[in-house]
Amino acid sequence: MNTRWLEGTVAALALVLAPTTQARAGVAWTMGQASEDPPSGASGDSGEPAVATGQSVETIRGIVVSVSEGAGKASIRSGTSSFTLNGTPMDLLELRPGNHVSLTYREYGGVPWLLPSGTAGLGGGTGESGWLQTDNEVMATVGNVQRIDVPQGLVYLHDQAFHGHPAVIRRFKVGERITVLYQSFGGTPWITPV
Repeated sequence: MNTRWLEGTVAALALVLAPTTQARAGVAWTMGQASEDPPSGASGDSGEPAVATGQSVETIRGIVVSVSEGAGKASIRSGTSSFTLNGTPMDLLELRPGNHVSLTYREYGGVPWLLPSGTAGLGGGTGESGWLQTDNEVMATVGNVQRIDVPQGLVYLHDQAFHGHPAVIRRFKVGERITVLYQSFGGTPWITPV
């Protein structure tokens, strides 16, 4: 299988495996089955994940074991090790167990998060909102930020936690009055990029 390097749309490089690869905003994944050989360069018997370290962006290659869009987590097996990545439902949308993947991520306070696929954020940015096309109703709430937890991707309003990518959450300030658009995935409210 031929490989080539493409620059991701969020200034990251993602390993892309042709011809069965799809890519978006710094995330690349292949649609292979678990029985296929892992992507070239993936870890073998060393027991260490196939992780390439960059400045603040890192890459992991392996096989998707499980995905929970509501919890915002994907488990990746690389060699004999497993690695859990956090991501928004949009970032995890097309990951399926058995897929061979090469995913770029960044750590926020030691917590690994997939690079965002369109963090237009709240009230500005690119205006991308394509992931709103689900059966989940978009809701809104207005309130003062009680607290934030950037590494976990949480902002609290009205004693309720709203989940989002740390790149969005870190924009908030405690005491600030904000309007949050969100959708529920698996019973978990996720901030909707607008």
